[in-house]
Amino acid sequence: MSESDNGVFRSRLERTKAEMDRQGVDFLFVTPSSDMIYLLGYPAHSSERLTLLGVPRDGEPFVVVPTLESVRLNDRNDIVDIHSWEETQSPTELVARIVEGADGSAIAVSDQTWSGFLIKLQEIMPESRFISATPVLRELRMIKDEQEIENIRIASSKTDAAWEKFVATEKIAGLTERQAGQVLAGLM
Repeated sequence: MSESDNGVFRSRLERTKAEMDRQGVDFLFVTPSSDMIYLLGYPAHSSERLTLLGVPRDGEPFVVVPTLESVRLNDRNDIVDIHSWEETQSPTELVARIVEGADGSAIAVSDQTWSGFLIKLQEIMPESRFISATPVLRELRMIKDEQEIENIRIASSKTDAAWEKFVATEKIAGLTERQAGQVLAGLM
C-alpha cells in the first residue's frame, strides 16, 4: 500500500473520530466488512477467528488479528496499532485489555460482528454500553472523499463505455433481461 493510500485511510479514521465525538461514541468496533475496507483498506474475511478494527474517540486506532494474518497488515502499522493473538489466547480478552478502563463507555459495534464475539465482549466489559455502529458509519459513508469521487468517475466512465459498445454491437431483440445483463457485464 502506498503512502498516499495510507493518507486516505488516516484521513477517514480522523473523520471517524470526529463523527464519534459528535454522536457521543467512545469506541467503534468494526469487523470484516465493506466498512473495514473503507476505513482501513483491509479486505479481511469473516471467520471464527476474530479480526477487529477498534477506533477510540481519543487515542490510536488498533487492529486485533490472528497472528497468522497479521503480516497482511504490516503496511498499515503507521496508521493503526496491530495486536496479534495466538491460537491459545482469547481475542475478546485482548480487546478488553486494549480498551481497559472503558467502563461506562459507549461502544458502537458494526452490524457484521458475529453474535458470539459480541456476547463475549459484553460479558468481559459488563459496565460498557454496546450500541449499533450504523449511525456513525452511515454518516461517514455518505460523504465522499476525493479518492471515492475518483473511483466513481472511473467506474462511471467504464460503465458508459461498456454501454456504448453494447448498444452499438449487440442485438438486444430476443435476449432476456438476464442474458442482456450478462453480456453487458462481460463488456464491463
